[in-house]
Amino acid sequence: MNKEFLPETDAMLEKYKHLERVMQRRMSRCTDIVVNKIYKKYGARFFRRCSAPADFADKVFPKFLKGSKSVLEIGTLNGITAAVMAQYVDKVYTIDIIDYKEKYELWKWLGIEKKIEFFHIKNELQKFDLIESVDFDACYMDGDHAHHTWSDFFMVRKCGKVLLHEAIDEPSETYHLAQALPPNEIIYYDFAVRGHPDKRSCLVGWSKL
Repeated sequence: MNKEFLPETDAMLEKYKHLERVMQRRMSRCTDIVVNKIYKKYGARFFRRCSAPADFADKVFPKFLKGSKSVLEIGTLNGITAAVMAQYVDKVYTIDIIDYKEKYELWKWLGIEKKIEFFHIKNELQKFDLIESVDFDACYMDGDHAHHTWSDFFMVRKCGKVLLHEAIDEPSETYHLAQALPPNEIIYYDFAVRGHPDKRSCLVGWSKL
């Protein structure tokens, strides 16, 4: 596996030990077929910074994508989330400013490479042009939360259904965006987190009425 993708520094090795423990807890109750297959083949390290961890892949995406035929994902990374969403739609369009090679191996191994189309963009203008040219009826927004949350939302809201990542806790921009949207158009995907029964997931869905 690409060492640049998984740097073996002392700090990262320590972080991976924690990740291994977290993933073992999550996988003990995960029912998502794709996540389980990826975990068994690639291990916990492949889930570094993945936004579809085992504790909500099977609880949120099936509900959010119900009735959708295509979804746009902003923020591909190594392709795990795109692979999870490919179970529920005919086509996944996914974009990122970094072209990690691991995702192609993953999608081919899962046999879903024809269902996913990746676009490597270099700037916001290219992102805008791409979004304007693609037809999709749902969007999973997991790009640069600090700088592009609002602009991303205004670009993709035409689809009428957007899932916001990391939209629960202040002071994230996705939190402020969720708070600014009409309450009757917002869905909080709640489920109990082990040891924290009142804690919400980090995902908020918006649907245009």
